[in-house]
Amino acid sequence: MNTHLNTEPYGPPPKAVPAEIAGRVERLRSEMENVSVDLMVLTSKANIEYFSGWRNGGDRTRPSLLLIGRSGVGLVAPRMYESLIGPMEFHCETHLYSGFVAESTEMALAASQSIEGKAAKIGLDYGQDHAGAGSLPLVEGLARNASVVEAGNIIWNVRVIKSAFELQLIRASLDIANRAFDNVLRCARPGVSEISLYHELQFELIKNGADKIEPFPVIFGHNSFAYARKPTERRLEIGDYIWTDFYHSYGGYAADRNRIARAGVPSAIEQDTYTAVRHVTHEVCRSIRAGSTCGDAYELFANLWKSAGLTKPFGAGRIGHGSGLDFTEPPSIAPSSTEVIKPGMVLHVEPKLESEHGVFQFEEVICVGADQNEFLSVLSPAELPIIAS
Repeated sequence: MNTHLNTEPYGPPPKAVPAEIAGRVERLRSEMENVSVDLMVLTSKANIEYFSGWRNGGDRTRPSLLLIGRSGVGLVAPRMYESLIGPMEFHCETHLYSGFVAESTEMALAASQSIEGKAAKIGLDYGQDHAGAGSLPLVEGLARNASVVEAGNIIWNVRVIKSAFELQLIRASLDIANRAFDNVLRCARPGVSEISLYHELQFELIKNGADKIEPFPVIFGHNSFAYARKPTERRLEIGDYIWTDFYHSYGGYAADRNRIARAGVPSAIEQDTYTAVRHVTHEVCRSIRAGSTCGDAYELFANLWKSAGLTKPFGAGRIGHGSGLDFTEPPSIAPSSTEVIKPGMVLHVEPKLESEHGVFQFEEVICVGADQNEFLSVLSPAELPIIAS
């Protein structure tokens, strides 16, 4: 039985229509109005793409910037991109420069005056989960005549709520991850190296339509997993677990998706642990409710985990997070989080248990609904995937 969305490789991803982009900009302006921000200066590739639909703004040597005022929008970009800017389907002033960072800063300062005049308060995409790419001279120049503030919260209030268009791309991206893992697993055997399996997974991701792949871990072992390490020449042995965490995108939308498998038949306690962790993960996904906080969701998880008789989860500080154009986005499902869960949020729920037997984790992805939540990917299999000897 086919468990994926379709059987053909995904073609070029669809582009956001002008109405989609316009809606995002208007929601941002509403947030700006709430906190009296006159002008937003967006410097990161993800924010420029989200609020303009333009996917070519990631060059740090020749940076692009997007400026959004109360009524106007301006794009600062290298002149070398002029032919790519012409066909864009959103209305904005275009400010082209020749040169590098210094010239982009000079152009951005001039454009800010053109778009909003004497802005009293300017927001930059710096702050929690925002790695703004602007230079210090840009910040100093904007601050000469205005108050400059971190605007991460303003931006996230818009970006955390996903549209139907975004959900379509997220579903496809997650499906690509599942296909890659399942297809490679069918051929994997003890003796294969981590790096070889990693390369096979990369090939499968590209073959099925991923448009960008970040380095991701492929790790073999029994316990004491170093989750951030790169794949090595280590060979898969009977009793080992395979732990993967995919970092690729389709149409710019991330597929942070964890999958596991075991080499050889598991013991009864391993299968029981697998079943228990899977059950808790799915119950948390189904029971999360809009209007509650992420701290409430964590408490729900903690109670279910304890009732299942499971040992202390791996200490990552949270058991879930959001995603979208970035692999991890707000909110964080953590004990002390006061972030309110809203309809339209995408949440990854991924508590992890590491024991002497192996590593047990299921990264399930949901879209929060007003009444019930939607799983955006086929669920992890009910039985622990096994690689035959």
